Amino acid sequence: MTLADRKRDLSPIAGIINDTAKQGRILLIEGAVGSGKSTLLLELHQQSTRNDVLILSATCSHIERTHRFAAIRQLLQECASLPDSPEDILKRLDDATLSEMLSGGSGRAGGAAVQVDHDVHTLLETLARRRPVIIAIDDSHHIDAASAGCLLYAMRRLRATPVSLVATATTVAPHANTLFHVEMLRLTAARSISIGPLSEHGVYQVLAEEFGTDHASRARTEFMTACGGSPLLLRALVDDTAEALATRDEDIEFFAGEAFDRAVLGCLRRHPTDAARLASGIAVLGASSTPVALAQLLAVEPGVVATLIAVLTGAGLLADGRYRHPRAELAVLNALPARERADLHRRAARLLHDHGADPKSVARHLIAANPPRATWVVDVLQEAARRAFADDEIAFAKECLKLAIRACADHRRTAAAQAMLLEIEWRAAPSSAGLPEAKLTEAVRLGQLELDHALALARYLAWHGRNIEAADTLHAVSASAADAGTTANEAAELRIMQSWLASSHPPLTAYLTSAPEPTESDRERVLPDVELRLRVTTALSDLLASRGDPNAADLAKHVLQTYRLSDATIDAIESALLILIYSDQLGAAATQCDIALADAGHRQAPTWQAKLGALRGAIYLRQGNLVKAESCTREALNRLSPDSWGVGIGLPLSILVLANLATGNHAEAKRLLDQPVPDTLAQSRHGLDYRYASGEYHLVTSQPRKALDDFHVCAHLTAAWGLDLPTLVPWRSGAAQAWLQLGRDELARQLLEEQLARVDSDHLRVRGGTLRLLASTVDVTERREILAKSIKLQQDVGDRLGLAYALADISAAHGACGEPRRARMQARLAQHVAKECGAALASVEPDRLPPPDPSRAAGLTNAEKRIAILAASGNTNREIATRLFITASTVEQHLTRVFRKLKIRRREELPASLGLETDTAHDLLAEAGTVLSKW
Repeated sequence: MTLADRKRDLSPIAGIINDTAKQGRILLIEGAVGSGKSTLLLELHQQSTRNDVLILSATCSHIERTHRFAAIRQLLQECASLPDSPEDILKRLDDATLSEMLSGGSGRAGGAAVQVDHDVHTLLETLARRRPVIIAIDDSHHIDAASAGCLLYAMRRLRATPVSLVATATTVAPHANTLFHVEMLRLTAARSISIGPLSEHGVYQVLAEEFGTDHASRARTEFMTACGGSPLLLRALVDDTAEALATRDEDIEFFAGEAFDRAVLGCLRRHPTDAARLASGIAVLGASSTPVALAQLLAVEPGVVATLIAVLTGAGLLADGRYRHPRAELAVLNALPARERADLHRRAARLLHDHGADPKSVARHLIAANPPRATWVVDVLQEAARRAFADDEIAFAKECLKLAIRACADHRRTAAAQAMLLEIEWRAAPSSAGLPEAKLTEAVRLGQLELDHALALARYLAWHGRNIEAADTLHAVSASAADAGTTANEAAELRIMQSWLASSHPPLTAYLTSAPEPTESDRERVLPDVELRLRVTTALSDLLASRGDPNAADLAKHVLQTYRLSDATIDAIESALLILIYSDQLGAAATQCDIALADAGHRQAPTWQAKLGALRGAIYLRQGNLVKAESCTREALNRLSPDSWGVGIGLPLSILVLANLATGNHAEAKRLLDQPVPDTLAQSRHGLDYRYASGEYHLVTSQPRKALDDFHVCAHLTAAWGLDLPTLVPWRSGAAQAWLQLGRDELARQLLEEQLARVDSDHLRVRGGTLRLLASTVDVTERREILAKSIKLQQDVGDRLGLAYALADISAAHGACGEPRRARMQARLAQHVAKECGAALASVEPDRLPPPDPSRAAGLTNAEKRIAILAASGNTNREIATRLFITASTVEQHLTRVFRKLKIRRREELPASLGLETDTAHDLLAEAGTVLSKW
């Protein structure tokens, strides 16, 4: 490693070599561990050899501090290799020092030690007569007392002899050999220098030497931050980065790896034990590390902590009392023996808890410590789990609860922890495996589980179709509420559960006793959040029961704009989205569902992503966007295993079946229906979706009797559950199509007229679809008028698939009435819209119709043609205005002129001669910055 940043420190080295030839000198080089002191001694050795100066070296070690004359014996070994060494003195010294070392004597007393001092002085004097001598002692702060005394004895008597002493020492206080350095510096011609860390420029020079100037310029700050200018740590980082560059494909500018780990641990081993212990304490406390906390954790004085922090900072390990790089902290933690690490974490947890630290911080120590069974431990772990869960730290929350369960001796608290763990598991991956429902249901029965946890357990069981256990839980909740009474908020939570069951799992409503109607005083005591969740959940159940509030959609939008996705709000958000979907407000539903999906993705909540993704697929399907319905729903389905989906799997499967039927992929639809589903799927709302999709499959594959069976099951269940809302599952439409296939037009007409009577005027999608089917039961002349209404409704609601079907039917009606030109016009438009949807319309055969007459559009301006094409494609005036960046009134004015020029009265009469399938049409749309396939 370059010494360019050490020019100031190299000057005394050169000076002592020059001065030794005339008179001995003493130089003490001090610096932190790893600061480069040994590198300076190496430079001293190389320059001494070049200048014919004899250099005798010894390196001291902490483990040899009690070995008498350990350093002197290293010097003697170097003398023994010299060709002109005085063998008699060396032999005598070797015997004497070995004897002293083996005897284990202490102090400076004793004739043998005095003789060694004298002989060493004589040896050095003899060698100095031939050439100058420099004695180099590395890590002299570890020198044994006997060697220290011997060297001081000799140097006092060799003042006028060309013998110099150079020693390095680590600035670690306190240490046992301060006296040696004090006495050294009292001697004549003695001086000391201090070696500091490398500057950032020095780091840059090292990096430039290794990796080039460009790399050095980019990475200098990161290297400096990690090593603090310590040459030891810098060398390790350079080695790690070089290895990473050689072994990895990616372009790496900085990398801390195993060499850095070894350097950090090696650095600490060269410090006193109390400094290494402090380093362990800092690693254990992490972000909670303060001098006061460290003093209490390690039971040392605050002053000692401050001194040792300064020492480790000087060594490049710390900055502001914390490790400069997380890899260093991790290396220290991993190097701790398991028992010692656990003990430190246990003490840290208690210390931080007693000082009111964040429960999550305390819990991390408890997890690492295998704590005792104690009340405070369980309290901390449960509170930490709640906070971690709210912060989406799912894995950490689960660890806290599992440890709380092991550490808890109280049945009530254990049940609460198990219930909370269940809720966390549900958000991540709600598998039914290992579900402790028996213990938790028993806890509910014994009144050991809080109401919110008990209701969450019932939801979990219902999701998995475990209706018997769910019923037992609900019955226990009812009994507990009756015995102990409920607060206003608890009563509201019970009503929320009742409404949720009514709309999602109707058979289970019988097992939960309804809470009494609240008084005005009760309503005032209900929290606003609880009240809002109650309102939207009730609004959904009322809507499905065909007694909906006309303001339900506005309430749903308010909920979606108010709530952030959470475990407490996911059901309310789902209810609000379903209200919008079943109210045919698909645009608003799509926007809000996208927002919620993005939030779920950001928070890494697979169950939320799966449920919301399936709802988004349902919206796409109802809008006629088959491609996106398929892809979005498939992605949602794959987020959870079939076991984790529970009875909820009925929704994504039904969407995929219907989408594949519409695209003509009947084999895939059958494969989806052949997948195993829970037996209790039929006892949930999703069972209706699934059974309706099965009926549609049997219709498309010309199995009307089987289709009727499916739709009659839907009829029975919706009647029994009070959920006979056609926008949920329009089973009458399906049954009517089956009767039409069987030639029973009158029965079909009765069902369709009944369905029309049951849907509000706002439910445009179902009304439009029902009118389309009803048209097939009447005379062909009347049929066209009904189909025209259907087309208008499908355009208004934005159901592109329904629009394609209606256009295809009116094309056939025109053909049957002997109007081939109009038939061709609508057939082409139907094919175009169907192509946008990705749908297969086998019944539309526009090529058999007469060719279009392009002359009819000749009188239109380009602007009128653009608007006419978009209108013919099923876009509303507002949608056209948005696409073309004009006002809706401008669109209306253009269409009025188009109708007058083409001599038509309605949008559905817009002719195919507008060129929907020609390059000209697409060129016109491109000018406006639009594409027909854009949604």
